[in-house]
Amino acid sequence: MPETNKFQALLVSISNTLIQASPENIGEAIEDCLGQIGLSYGASRVGFSRIDENDHSFMVHQWSLGDRPPLPQSWDLAHLPLFGRYIAEGHSLLLNGKDDLPEDAQAERALMERLGTVALLTCPVDLKDFLIGSFFMASTTPRSVWTESTVEEIKILGASLGIAYTRGLVSSELARTNEQYRRVVEDQTELIVRWEPDGTRTWMNDRYCEFFGEPRQNLVGSSLFPFVHPDDHAGFRELISSLTVVFPVATAEHRVVLPNGNIGWQAWTSRGRFDESGSLVEIQSVGRDITAMKRAEADTHERAEFQSLLTRVSVTSQVVVYKAGTR
Repeated sequence: MPETNKFQALLVSISNTLIQASPENIGEAIEDCLGQIGLSYGASRVGFSRIDENDHSFMVHQWSLGDRPPLPQSWDLAHLPLFGRYIAEGHSLLLNGKDDLPEDAQAERALMERLGTVALLTCPVDLKDFLIGSFFMASTTPRSVWTESTVEEIKILGASLGIAYTRGLVSSELARTNEQYRRVVEDQTELIVRWEPDGTRTWMNDRYCEFFGEPRQNLVGSSLFPFVHPDDHAGFRELISSLTVVFPVATAEHRVVLPNGNIGWQAWTSRGRFDESGSLVEIQSVGRDITAMKRAEADTHERAEFQSLLTRVSVTSQVVVYKAGTR
């Protein structure tokens, strides 16, 4: 067992290892720390397990001395009632030999014999009274006895590993969520663009780039105003001015200059993002091309006007014929 100064040095080493690890490498860092703990305390195996709501223990990280085979990944604590009860109740368990087990702990005794375990120490790992897993340390060779001081030290080390493990989970989940969001956004048929109040574009999805026929690197950092019809610039700026903390969303239709030089139409819904002082810092707009719809509306309007003209011409002709016939 490390002395106090050795424990402090071990704790510093483990803390530095975990702090310096990137979210992608936190698993490797935890296993490195398990190895440091195992060697410091003369253990043959050290592991960190996650416990789910069904009392199943999943070995997420483990270290073993030499070429010992890894332990099973999944354990049903219902089949190890003594271990399960201690962990669930938030208690540590220290066994310096199978003789320390109560007589009714037959499943645990059989497990220790099967693994050749001489001594075992387990402790729960919780964060703010929420149980996330357990830490264990086992020895398969005769060694100095672990004490209650060892238990207290392992609790501290286990808590550090628990925090790191949780940080890794959060980072992985965030990365997965961001990737899902990115895929959803990129798969959208709508045009999506983020831009600053002066018109500078900061991000856009693939569909936006495809529509305007430019690679993303050419669009990021450039103004979106050249794509807006000059006669609609004033209305576009009015839309920006209309966005407030109370009313952060606005919709508008405006003409755009298409890649082929023709004039098209787009419909946009824009949402402003504001800083703590209420100043507009960024706008995200989701738009769609409505050129075909506008052309259809124009054709319908032209046909209606033409039909109205034909009707007026027909009526006029009938009046002229009628008057001519009465002479």
